[in-house]
Amino acid sequence: MDMRKFVLAAIFIVGFVLPTYGEFKVDPIFKDGTVIQHGQPIFIYGTSEPGTKVKVSLNNKSKSAKTDEKGNWVAELRAMKPAKSSVKLNLECRLKSGKALRSYKVFIGDVWIFAGGGNIEYSFKKFKHLKTEFSKLPSDIEVRGFPVSKYASAKPETQTKTYMNHVWAHADDERHGEANNPLSVFFAYKVNEVYEYPVGIIKIGYKDSRIDSWIPEEALDEIGFKKRESYTKDGKVNHLQSSSIYNGMVHPFSKFAARGVIWYPSLADVREQTEYGKLFQTLITSWRKAFNNPEMPFFFILSQSSGRPKWNTSGEALAWFREAQLEGLKQPFTYMTPATDYGEEKSFITESQKWIAERLMIHLKKWKKKKTINYGPSFKSMKAMGYKITIDFNNAENGLEARTVTINKNTGLPPASESEEGYVIPEDKLTGFEICGRDGVFHPAEAKIKGRSVEIFSKKVRRPAAVRYGWSSMVKANLYNEDGLPAIPFRTDKLKAPNFEGELESKPVTITSIIGQPLEALMKVGDNTLVKEKVAEVEAFKAVPAKGKKEHYAFFKNNNSDLKEGKKPKMKIMVVFYDEGSEIIEIRYDSNDQKFVLNKNKPGMYKVAGKIKLSGTNTWRYVEVDISDSLFSNRLSGGSDIRLKSTKPFKVSGVFVQPL
Repeated sequence: MDMRKFVLAAIFIVGFVLPTYGEFKVDPIFKDGTVIQHGQPIFIYGTSEPGTKVKVSLNNKSKSAKTDEKGNWVAELRAMKPAKSSVKLNLECRLKSGKALRSYKVFIGDVWIFAGGGNIEYSFKKFKHLKTEFSKLPSDIEVRGFPVSKYASAKPETQTKTYMNHVWAHADDERHGEANNPLSVFFAYKVNEVYEYPVGIIKIGYKDSRIDSWIPEEALDEIGFKKRESYTKDGKVNHLQSSSIYNGMVHPFSKFAARGVIWYPSLADVREQTEYGKLFQTLITSWRKAFNNPEMPFFFILSQSSGRPKWNTSGEALAWFREAQLEGLKQPFTYMTPATDYGEEKSFITESQKWIAERLMIHLKKWKKKKTINYGPSFKSMKAMGYKITIDFNNAENGLEARTVTINKNTGLPPASESEEGYVIPEDKLTGFEICGRDGVFHPAEAKIKGRSVEIFSKKVRRPAAVRYGWSSMVKANLYNEDGLPAIPFRTDKLKAPNFEGELESKPVTITSIIGQPLEALMKVGDNTLVKEKVAEVEAFKAVPAKGKKEHYAFFKNNNSDLKEGKKPKMKIMVVFYDEGSEIIEIRYDSNDQKFVLNKNKPGMYKVAGKIKLSGTNTWRYVEVDISDSLFSNRLSGGSDIRLKSTKPFKVSGVFVQPL
């Protein structure tokens, strides 16, 4: 039997024997294989009978502690140097029933907390290509993983919850190590390779989480953030409630010293990014306070390229989100790792984590030596002259260059796959720049490298006013410095962010605002999708769940033969709605667009015209949108032409169309 598996099996068995020692307990983070942070004060803690004495010995250094009235005890030892081999952690407690002893083989090295969304939550099992890379890892070095169980809580928890059979297991162990995520494992192996001491990984991941869920309640109160409440169907707090992930998964570690934090953002934050910059800074400062380490380094990943999220109709949502991420650099001891030249179009979960880990390591080496970190070329200044704009860059001391960049369409492929699966940006032409005049309309630009600068121009813009680089969710750009780091996306304009989700501007309803032809509302009585009711003195239709469905629908049918079968393809659609609550109502219509295929037998069906965002004004309003490809052949849901859909109830008084 493999010795490592024998030891792990023994640890698992011991875990069930421990409770026989009475009331003396050590926090679950302390086990055989625990990695303790070197160079910082060490806290060992747990619970026991009130008023009892606990003696802690680590690496032949001892300290005693006494339990308080609630039975909590904490022993603080002085900082220690890293050790390549394991050392003994012995604990002794004198209870009324007798002496209780604990003994563990632990390590003194570096501990890194990896936190964030799906790219942190998911283990190697999620990644086809990285699973192969995982099998190549050496087995003779000490890298240990501590994957934390997903747990949202309404109040700060004191004890760590984890997968018990994965606690501090070897990161390369096939059964236990795969509970860790690729970014953390590859980074930890690099740290061990360079510094030759044990490395511990604490993985705290929660897919589709929002950043306010990771921040203590008092910190949110200090910045005046309106906290959200969210519950599961059985009434329990879920991960979308403010502070819930911090309470359940981060706070239990606040006495356990760590070298630093590596933060990977969640896709959920892209949708609600307005306050992200302020919240990210609050997360950094609040965690440093909680861990009692005001200089705790934070490394964060500047979001990779991705075609997600699906609602990103403008294709720019991640570009603006990256801009919000960079506000984290306003806090000291905070460092950014670019990943815009990695990623997959069809997923936000990226197979590029091994290569992102290598970039993290580049920055870590400079941080350890207290050197200035090179993030890649970043905007320094702009100079307009005639029909050209010249951009000067930071981090370009050794010059700039164009490189070949490949971004994959699908998951399961190694980065820069040279196949039909990827978007290839060749190195023979510098790309990714856009330029605009005073009208604010951006056009693709020609770009030429001039030493540490780039000269940008376009035949369509004679008097340029602003430049953007890499300003898209999928960054199809290829400017690098000679150190091999990609240029950071930037913009020099002051324009407001666009409407990412295709939301339509709403206006108050007046007597003359609606002049189109009303469509017939299909009640769909059998499925119970619409009911009539009076809302603010107006006859209205309320959308309710269809039979056996969670979604809410309203279907409308055109009966005018002059508008059927695409006779009037150019048309204005107007929807009158009651602005109540906060939700999105999607407008889809019957189109003659053969390129839009939701149903291969009936292309053009259910094409999106736009979205209505409810903002809670409790007034009747309307939106309008022009389309140029209406078919209106009564094909939607057995006889309709326009469908409104939402995840919550909504109210409309009518849908109107007007030929253009």
